[in-house]
This record gives sequence, C-alpha cells and structure tokens, in this order.
Amino acid sequence: MRRLRLLHTSDIHLGPGGFPTPDLGQHLADCLCPLEAVAAAVEEHRPDVVVVAGDLFDHQRVDPGLVDTVLGRLAGLDPVCVVINGNHDLHDDRSLYRDVLDGSWSGAGAGIGTEDLVFLDRLAGSTVELFGGALHLWGKAMDDHHRGFRPLHDVPDRPAGDG
Repeated sequence: MRRLRLLHTSDIHLGPGGFPTPDLGQHLADCLCPLEAVAAAVEEHRPDVVVVAGDLFDHQRVDPGLVDTVLGRLAGLDPVCVVINGNHDLHDDRSLYRDVLDGSWSGAGAGIGTEDLVFLDRLAGSTVELFGGALHLWGKAMDDHHRGFRPLHDVPDRPAGDG
C-alpha cells in the first residue's frame, strides 16, 4: 500500500478588503501572502495532495481576477489540489467558482476536474478518487450558511477493498 502525504488547510480568507499588520504594513484585498505560505509548505513538505477545506476566499464579492490568480496558483502546485467551499465562499447562484465550474475559466491551463485542481461541488456530496483508488476524498458543498447544515450527513461507506 502506498503511503500518501496530505497538506490540509482551511480558512485562508483571501480578499478580505485589507488589514493592517504591525510588522508588514498594510496588506490589501489582493494580498496573496496566505496562499504563498501554503505554496511554501508544499515546497518544504512535498505532499501528494493539498486539501483546501473551506473559506479559501473571504466572501463572494472577491474580484474575478483574484479568483483566477488564486485558482491558477493552486492548479500550478506540484501536487493535486482539492478544494471545497466554506460558509464565506458559498456555492450558490452567486458562487465565485461559477466560471470555473461551468468551464469558462481559463486560468493556468487547468480546470476543475483535471489532475491539477479538483472542486468538490455537489450539494449532496461528491467523491474524488486519486492515485488509482489509494485515496478517496468526500465533501459536501455548502450553498446556505445556516445551523441546519450538516457537512458530514450522508457520508458514503468506505469503498470496498479499503482496510
């Protein structure tokens, strides 16, 4: 059995509108420092998969150019990157991932569903199988932030043959 290394992150909140930092001055809405920290961790730890588990962006009004830049950077990382939205970047009619999922995104020569960048976009949950079935990741997209949302409701059974 192949051993896999995952790098997991969440709550990056890109595009918040700027925040002051005493040691680095003023970072603006297009600050990519948190994303570059993820890229540095990828370089240092050499994971097989990067999982971005929600709130990659701070809100749905993020500039489309920033979305394109960020997703292009994630698609350009050496390992595959799996993304699911969170309560700040909801997957609804106004989803900032809309262009990516409908196929009109042209960033970095890669798209959702390729080996480079996978988006778990189904509201009922979706699974991605990687490394010839050595890894199965499941997640449920969120389209409405409310107390009744149960992200782990209806998790599928473990695939046959997994120990």
